[in-house]
Amino acid sequence: MIEGVKITLIGIGSVSHDLLINYPTIASEFLNIPIDTEQIFEIDDFIDKYDKTKMNASINMELLHRDNEIESLINKLEESKVVLIFGKSGIGKTRLALEIARIYRDKHNLRVFCVKNNGQMLYNDLKYYLSDSGDYLLFIDDANKTTQLEHVLDYVIAPPEGINVRIIMTIRDYAKDRVKQVIYNKVIPQEEEIDVLSDEVIKEILSNNLDIKNNKYLDQIAKISKGNARLAILAGKIALKNGLSSIYNSVDIFKYYYGEIIEKEFFDRKKIISAFLITLLGPFEYENHEIAIKILRDNGINEDEFYELCYELDNSEIIDLYMDKVVKISDQSMGDYLLYYVLIEKKYIALVDVIKNLFKRYRRKLIYALNTIGTLFNNEECFKYIEDQVNKVWSAIEDDKEKFEYLKSFHVLNEEKSLAYIKNKIDKMDKEDILIDSFNLKDKEKNNSIKSEIVELLGGFKYSNNYELILELIIYYFKKSHLRHQIFIFYSQIDWDMIRILFNMNMRENY
Repeated sequence: MIEGVKITLIGIGSVSHDLLINYPTIASEFLNIPIDTEQIFEIDDFIDKYDKTKMNASINMELLHRDNEIESLINKLEESKVVLIFGKSGIGKTRLALEIARIYRDKHNLRVFCVKNNGQMLYNDLKYYLSDSGDYLLFIDDANKTTQLEHVLDYVIAPPEGINVRIIMTIRDYAKDRVKQVIYNKVIPQEEEIDVLSDEVIKEILSNNLDIKNNKYLDQIAKISKGNARLAILAGKIALKNGLSSIYNSVDIFKYYYGEIIEKEFFDRKKIISAFLITLLGPFEYENHEIAIKILRDNGINEDEFYELCYELDNSEIIDLYMDKVVKISDQSMGDYLLYYVLIEKKYIALVDVIKNLFKRYRRKLIYALNTIGTLFNNEECFKYIEDQVNKVWSAIEDDKEKFEYLKSFHVLNEEKSLAYIKNKIDKMDKEDILIDSFNLKDKEKNNSIKSEIVELLGGFKYSNNYELILELIIYYFKKSHLRHQIFIFYSQIDWDMIRILFNMNMRENY
C-alpha cells in the first residue's frame, strides 16, 4: 500500500455493468465486444465515429451563421416531438443538428443519443438505450437511410411509462417526400428547410477552420463548392497541400483527395468494384443480397472473393463490416467519388446495366446515386452520359405501367417525351361533370395530400422552360377531372396566385 493514496476495489461485476450501461463504445472499440448493433452513440462518440477516417470533412468544427436556424429549430423542438431538417448534401445539416442537440440537452438536462444507420434493425437498441425513466433527445442522421423508420417512430410516439422522447432528423432533399410520407402517417412533425451557405460564409469557414486567407483561394473554393461546406473543406485541404491549380473543379478536388488512396488500395479492379457496390447498395447484408450477387457475378466476382475483399476493405477502414454480415462505406465523400469514378470516369460498369438491375427493387438507391453524381460532378459530359443511358433503357420498355414508373423518376431527362406521354394519358381520360360553384380553391390551398400522380408529375416541372405548356396541361387535366374528388398539392409545387388566375380566366369561362 502507498501512504496517502486511497484505493477503491472494483469487482468484475461492476466493471461489466459500467461497460454495458455507461461505456458500450469502449467495449466495442477496445475489447471487441459488441453490446449492440453499433448504431447509437453519445454526441462525442458520434463525432469520433464520423471523423475516424481523417479523410472526411470534419463535423467537429465551429458552426457559423446559423443563428436564425438554431433559434427556429429550438422553438420547434419545444413544440413538437419530431422535428425534420431538410437540405442538400454537404450544406451542414448534421453539424447544425448536433448544435441543436447540445443546446437542448443543456437547457433541459436530458440525455442525447445520436443514430447512424448501418443497415441493421434499430428497434431493440432503442429499447436498450431508452430504458430508464427520464427525458431523451434522439438525433437520427440521414433518416432517409434508416432501416424501418416507422418502428422507431412507434417507440418514440408511445414509449414506456416514465420515458419521454423527442426526435430531430436530418433528411436529404431528394428523399424528403418519401420520408415525410412515412412520418406523417405516424405524427405531425415540425419542419425546417436549410439553405446552402453563401460564398461569404464558405470563406469564413475556410478562414476560421483551415486558416486560409488568400482571396484567390477563397474565391475559387467558394465558386466550385456552391454553398456545399463539405466540398469546401475538402477543397481547402487540397489547396493547402497542392496549390490553387489543384482545385479547378469538383472532379479535381475528389481526385486529389482520394486518388492516392484509390491507387494504393484499389490496384485490383475487383476490389474497387466491390467498394463501389457497397457504396451503391449499402448498407446491406452481403451474404444474401440477390442484386449485389448478380452484379458481382456479371463482373467476374464470386461470393467467396467478395467476402474476402470485404474483410480487406474493412481492415483498410474503407468500409465498415458490422457483426460479420452488414457492410457500408466508411467515408461518405469517398463513396460519392467511387460512384463517379466507376460509372462515369472509368465506366467499369455500364450505367445501363445498373439502371436495369436496380430500378424495380432499389429505385431509391439508384436515384440517390445519380443525384449524387449530378450534384457533385456537374459537367455537361457527365449529364449527357447519364441522360443517354437512362433514355436507352427507357426507350426499350414496352409495358405501359413500367413506362409510367420511369417517367415518374426520370421525366427531367426527357421532358418532351414525358409531356407527350402525360398529354396522351389525359386524352384517354373520360370527361366528368364539374360542379364549379361548389369548388372552393382557397379551402384546398392548405391541403397537403395528393390523389393524382399526373398532378404531382406536372408539379415537378415547375422549373421547366415549357412552363406555359405545363400549365395548359394542368388546365386540360382539370377540365377532364372531377374536381370535387381531387386533393391538390400545388402550394409547394406551383405558385398559387398563378393557379387562381388560370382558374378564374380559363375554367370558369369554359363551363
